[in-house]
Amino acid sequence: MQQHQIEKIKVNKFLMTPEKASELLNKNTRNRKASKRVVSLYHTDMLQDNFHLNGSTICVAENGVLIDGQQRLMACERAKKPFWTILVEDLPEEAILSIDSGKKRTYSDRLKIRGYDNAGPLAHTVKMVALIANKTAKDHGYTVHQLDGVLAANPDLVESVCFCRKTYYKADALLGAIHYIASKTGYADQGNEFIRTWRDGQMNYPNDPVVYIREKLNNDERHKDKMTTITRMKYIMLSWHKFKNSSEMTKAYLPSDGFYMDDWDTRNCRPK
Repeated sequence: MQQHQIEKIKVNKFLMTPEKASELLNKNTRNRKASKRVVSLYHTDMLQDNFHLNGSTICVAENGVLIDGQQRLMACERAKKPFWTILVEDLPEEAILSIDSGKKRTYSDRLKIRGYDNAGPLAHTVKMVALIANKTAKDHGYTVHQLDGVLAANPDLVESVCFCRKTYYKADALLGAIHYIASKTGYADQGNEFIRTWRDGQMNYPNDPVVYIREKLNNDERHKDKMTTITRMKYIMLSWHKFKNSSEMTKAYLPSDGFYMDDWDTRNCRPK
């Protein structure tokens, strides 16, 4: 970038209003397709006054074309609430080629920065706790603030994450969430045995549901057309519902509404 171009650039702290957002979006001719999921997450944060100034910029070219920030602006327009940002104006139009070339920071990255051990497994387990509270295995997306709220309301979750590490292939996050919720809802002993059985596959009684579902998932790994992640999650949850009551299992039928745990809902995922 030439020196004269640098000198033209203006950088200011700016209160972005819905009206200004609409004005900039009307000149949004060079951006990639917006992510509806990301816009929805930003929108949720803005409605809850959780969208804070963090140094991220809204970038506008010297010809007035928006080159970065469309998803934040779309959320602002939709929420009809202003937000503070850094507005960078009069950038060379070719600056769009270098914007967003890096990897976005994940929730596990944020937890690691804050000093949490096992940040990756913890981040995934926090989300599983939220999914169970919402009685769905499908992740529709949670904001950082929502996930932080779940963790703040359940700080002992880190102990279940440690306890459930390397329990079963691609299932530790869900197993950790089940173990934690079990400990909080009066099934601590069953939760411990549940995890032990998923780990070693040793039968506790005839037609043990954990052993049955564990073998089912093991067999699925040998097939070319594997079951979906959501189906796997539902089978694991089914094994918990059977195991906690010492029920036997010789066949597995997935109920449409089976992804839940007793006495656990969204109220358990909010700081008191």
